[in-house]
Amino acid sequence: MSRLRVDRTCRRWGRVVDDDGRVLVERCWVADTFAARLVGLLGTARLDADEGLWLTPCNAIHMFGMRFPIAVAFLDEGGRVVRIADPVVPGTRLRHPGSRSVIE
Repeated sequence: MSRLRVDRTCRRWGRVVDDDGRVLVERCWVADTFAARLVGLLGTARLDADEGLWLTPCNAIHMFGMRFPIAVAFLDEGGRVVRIADPVVPGTRLRHPGSRSVIE
């Protein structure tokens, strides 16, 4: 079992809901330290449909070393979604200048 799994490097935060109260991510992990952001989802074999990772601060991601495609939402300083990319496949990079965090 890998030590570099999201449930071992990040703290658990809870739900992410939109302005209408709809649950977008039931179980969200937070990567808010350099080490947690560096590792991200590397070493994680998969995420369930209701799981996500919130990288903060962050305005760019890479998919090098990833095992599965993901959906990504870039958020501005107020937590509003400013860009969505789905699917993002292994081996790619994405950046959105001006965003302050990313939910994978």
